[in-house]
Amino acid sequence: MARFEIDWQFALRHTLVPSLTMIITAALLVAALWINARQELVYSQFSVDQNVLNEDYDELVYRRKLVDRYYRRYQSFNELGFVGRESRLDWIETLRGATNDLTLPRISYAIEPQLQ
Repeated sequence: MARFEIDWQFALRHTLVPSLTMIITAALLVAALWINARQELVYSQFSVDQNVLNEDYDELVYRRKLVDRYYRRYQSFNELGFVGRESRLDWIETLRGATNDLTLPRISYAIEPQLQ
């Protein structure tokens, strides 16, 4: 036997199990990292969807509060005849806007209650 001759049977017998273990561990690590990346992508998409739903819900709650706040006032204006089929409040806003746009000194107007 020469000085640097390798006994392959001895080397394989003592390095085969650790080598296979290292290869299997590396494969499992790569698979785990790939699965983790996919799950993070799915989680980020769910997070975005949840944020959109939360914003929609907050907008809905805000609109509901506005309806609750102004409903009584609308009912009283409706009973007085200022709102209803004719859009009298729009007329008033149009007159105010025209007055401001044309810089008229003063315009007065009077609205009577609607008749049935």
